[in-house]
Amino acid sequence: MKDSSQYQIIRIADRPELKERAAQWFSEKWSIPKEAYLESIEESFNSIVPSWYVCLDGEEIIAGMGVIENDFHDRKDLAPNVCAVFTDERYRCRGIAGRLLDFVCRDMAAKGIETLYLLTDHTDFYERYGWEFYCLAMGDGEDKPSRMYIHRQNLETKRLILRPWLESDAGMLFKYASDPDVGPRAGWPPHKSVEESLEIIRTVFSGEGMWAVIDYCFNVKGFSVLWSDYFPDNPASGRVMEISSFNS
Repeated sequence: MKDSSQYQIIRIADRPELKERAAQWFSEKWSIPKEAYLESIEESFNSIVPSWYVCLDGEEIIAGMGVIENDFHDRKDLAPNVCAVFTDERYRCRGIAGRLLDFVCRDMAAKGIETLYLLTDHTDFYERYGWEFYCLAMGDGEDKPSRMYIHRQNLETKRLILRPWLESDAGMLFKYASDPDVGPRAGWPPHKSVEESLEIIRTVFSGEGMWAVIDYCFNVKGFSVLWSDYFPDNPASGRVMEISSFNS
C-alpha cells in the first residue's frame, strides 16, 4: 500500500486537459451537475479564486477539493471557502486528505490568501490538520446550522512553527501564564484559571519567532516599517528586539 507522499497533488489550472474528467469526478461524488464544476474549473484558469485541486494515483483521480468564494451558506463575510472535499473510499486513512488540505492552504497563502473557511458537519476531523472551529453557519436550504472552520497560515522557521493559539491550548497557556514570574514582565497579571487563559489566548513571540514575523511582514506583506516596545523592568525583551535589528 502506498503512503500519501507517493500520490501526486496538482492544481487543475496547471493541467487543463484534466478539466472534463475532474468536473465529471466531482459531479459524481457530490451529485451536482458536471457543468457547474466545469464552469468553475475553467474560471480558475484565470483567477486565484476559484481554484481546484486533485490527487492522482498515476492518472486516476482519487481525491480532490476546491476553493470558491462561498460554499452556499449565509455567512458571506467568511470567504473564501474550501469546498467539495472528498477522498475515494478505497484510498481513505492514508493521510491523503491532510496532504491535500496542506497543499491547498499553502498554495492560497502563496497567492496572498492566508485565511480560509470550510463548512462541514464533521467533528474532530479538520482539527487534526490545523483547522479551528469558528462558528455555526446556515447552509442554503438547510434546516439546521453546520460547523464553520477557519484555517490561518502558520509561519515557519527551521525549528519553529508559529500558529495562532487554539482553544485547546488553554490548559498549556494557563500552566505558563499562571507563573508569577512570567506575566508581570510582559505587563499582565498571572492568569487565575484555565477559563481566563481561554479568554485571553494570544501569540507569544520568541527570538526566532520574532525573525519569522519580521520576514513575513517585510517580504510577504510589503511593510516598510515596524516598531515595538517593552517594559523597562523587562530588559530580556529589549535584548530580543536588539538582536532582531530593532533600533532605539
